[in-house]
This record gives sequence, structure tokens and C-alpha cells, in this order.
Amino acid sequence: MGKAYQKERREAGYSPHTVKNDLMELKTVVGKWWGKECGILEANPFAAVEPPKVDKLDPRIITPIERDAFVAWLTQSWDHWRFPLLFLEVKASIGCRIRELASAPTCNLKDGRLTFEAVTAKGRKTRRSKLPSLLYIELVSLSGPNFIFERFPDQ
Repeated sequence: MGKAYQKERREAGYSPHTVKNDLMELKTVVGKWWGKECGILEANPFAAVEPPKVDKLDPRIITPIERDAFVAWLTQSWDHWRFPLLFLEVKASIGCRIRELASAPTCNLKDGRLTFEAVTAKGRKTRRSKLPSLLYIELVSLSGPNFIFERFPDQ
């Protein structure tokens, strides 16, 4: 069944990357949830299926024109609501993880930097990220009393 699924996906014209991702997800869902957790299946039909070999893709970096169009679309879609755009700008500026930024306490904003404590950071190392000054000032002015982005749900 698993091999037939792979063959059908390939013949339907899906890219090898899509077929590989589909197989990996199905192997997990069927094996863990339908098999071990729910007891629906005794054997995982995807367990022995080898996904296609694929080359690692280089990430595509968007152009400034694409970025500007995206920001304009978000601005219009969110009726000029600044907070979500600020979140994305900070993330793009310092390259942090979404969860790190979303849970960052306001007290970690100091001297133009946002500090990610070792306890919550990947690699368990404290990181101090320098923010552009205008972005830092805006972030401080919109931050909540406990967490930087805690006002987000209220707005």
C-alpha cells in the first residue's frame, strides 16, 4: 500500500521533495498514531517504503520588491495595525526563533539589545541581539509590562 501510494504520487507529477515529505509524515502519523496510540492498524504500510533521494534545496531569498509588496499587503490586510509587522521586522532583523521572540520578557530589552536567556535559547547560550535604534525605540514603546508582545492578543 505504501509503495503504491508513492508510485501514484510520482505519476501524478508531484515533485520528489513533495513525495518525500508526504511519505515521512504518513510514516509518522500511521505508525505512531494509527498504530501505537490508537491501535487501528497492526502494521505500518509506510515503514518499509524508501522515500526518493533528493538534493537539498538552497533557500530562496526574497527580493526587496517582494518584501515591500508583502509588507504592503499585510499593512492593508491588517488595516495598518503595526504590532504584527513589528514582530516580523524584529525577527528578520535579529534572526531569532518565533517562540523565543513571542515569549521574550520586556525586562530583556536593555541598551538597544534584546537578550535571550540561556534557559530558553537553543544551544543553552545567552544571546544579546543588537536592534536597529528606531526599531528598538518602537519595540520598547509598544511592549507590554511583562512580555514584549503580550499586547498582541488584546489588540
